Amino acid sequence: MSGRFLITQSDRLDIARMLREGKRYQEIAEWIGCSVRSVMRHTKALGLPRPRRAPPSWQRNVTDADRAEMERLIASGLGSGEIAGRLGFHRRTIQRHLKDLQARPVSRRILLQPDDLDEIRRLLGEGKSLSQVADWIGCTKVGVYKAARRIGLRSAVKPWGAAA
Repeated sequence: MSGRFLITQSDRLDIARMLREGKRYQEIAEWIGCSVRSVMRHTKALGLPRPRRAPPSWQRNVTDADRAEMERLIASGLGSGEIAGRLGFHRRTIQRHLKDLQARPVSRRILLQPDDLDEIRRLLGEGKSLSQVADWIGCTKVGVYKAARRIGLRSAVKPWGAAA
């Protein structure tokens, strides 16, 4: 005996039907009770097309439904990175499609007012750190650092990582 699994005519019909349904070789083999190789051999012998594999997530195309969801998420105030995480695309893909849709994500940049600059000057004068001032003002420590340099507090502000 050759050790090959004998596939009946009804098994061949099942293979053809399951391939049309989009089943994978593994699923067909489990259904029939044979090896994946047997299913592949009989698929080729019958002249049937090979099953199509779903593209990996990094090759997935953006659909109209994805674009509509992007617009909805932009309108809700999310940034491109957050949208990318929710939809499973890279951030640059989201940005490219938002540009095509002429939609812009909400800016995360906080514009400091003159009162904020005075507050930064006062807090840094009291010896507060960049992080403490940033928490107080409600922006990033990079923003505080740049604002302090802009208002002439170069010597009072030490960049992060610098020795005291």
